[in-house]
Amino acid sequence: MKRIFKVLFAFVSLSIIALITVVTNASSTIASKISVTLYQQENATNNKIRYVATMSNVDNLSEIIDIDINFSLSKAGETTRTAKVTTTKVYTSIANSSEFQESENTYYAIYTITDTNTYPGWSLSAYFTFNYSDSTSENTNSISYTIPQKYTVDTYGSGSFEQSSSINDALLADSIENGNIFHAWNWSMSVIQENLQNIKNAGYTAVQPSLAVFPS
Repeated sequence: MKRIFKVLFAFVSLSIIALITVVTNASSTIASKISVTLYQQENATNNKIRYVATMSNVDNLSEIIDIDINFSLSKAGETTRTAKVTTTKVYTSIANSSEFQESENTYYAIYTITDTNTYPGWSLSAYFTFNYSDSTSENTNSISYTIPQKYTVDTYGSGSFEQSSSINDALLADSIENGNIFHAWNWSMSVIQENLQNIKNAGYTAVQPSLAVFPS
């Protein structure tokens, strides 16, 4: 009887251990292990915002497939604009920053938006999504920032973000009528072609040249 009891006790004990192991493995995802937090920094002139996402408890960087950076630009009475930028670049520390220094199993993802002062009164929101190798994903906290009203702008485009750090470069108009037209009446076609990137960087979405004259 004692022998039967010992064998039964050992079997039950092993079954409990096996059950605990199965439950632990089932709940131990990469998303539950890695901790992520998003921070925002503005410069003194309010024309640049830097987002820094920290990730800790990262045993192996191969666990992270990529990082989606999600943006939303909104204002009452205006169409909300959303965009997503994907990156695979992370850093072990951030220069000239006492907050984000090198630490074991800790990395930083960074993205900067510039020229935000061209959208006074708009609310810029962002959060990062970390996509992991075990098919799980994890969102950081979301941060919203209202761009100060002291700046003025004549017209607004109505487009979406591109993979660019400049808000003027990123927010392109969805049509010529909704954008900004650069009048290049005194420019030749070759000069216009040479300066297309500069015209785009200045926030224009279309170019109006002088009428072309062809020989009869």
